[in-house]
Amino acid sequence: MKNTGLYAFFALALLGAAPLAGCSRSASVAVDEPVMAYLSRARAAHTEADLAEDEGNRAKALGALESLLIAPVPHAGTPIPEVEEVLADANARVADLAIQQKDFPRANRAVDEGLKHVPGSGYYRGHLFEVRGTLKSAEAKAAEASGKMDDAKRFREEARAALKEAVRLQEAVIVGDAGAR
Repeated sequence: MKNTGLYAFFALALLGAAPLAGCSRSASVAVDEPVMAYLSRARAAHTEADLAEDEGNRAKALGALESLLIAPVPHAGTPIPEVEEVLADANARVADLAIQQKDFPRANRAVDEGLKHVPGSGYYRGHLFEVRGTLKSAEAKAAEASGKMDDAKRFREEARAALKEAVRLQEAVIVGDAGAR
């Protein structure tokens, strides 16, 4: 899945509109040149992944995104909401691509890692729960196809729980109550 919404995030951040509304944590570091460079680097990685997807090469798309996930971050050791959200979003996209390849362990790791970057509430956390719901649904279908009906039932229950949490988180964002738990 291409990430066109991400481009708007980068454009706003690069134009100085960051910290963006919806960041559930206050920035301890201003959006300075290293942060802007990181956001530009992230946009380049996503564009590279888009190109690879256009060519039907999911492995190359995953490689572009995973290079972002291991790249140095500005002000290492200091959480910066914009950087944390980029990492959460990149992990969500890695999970999406891994689901398409039926690499469920990789997708699960990516969702779990992404959630570490957005411990509060907000859009990015909600999106990761949405991806988890999609992942668990795909795992249920695979389990059912291999005759593992108990596993399929468990994965469907996990999918429903994840999707319910995604809806709860996104509704809180929509009504402006993303900080409430």
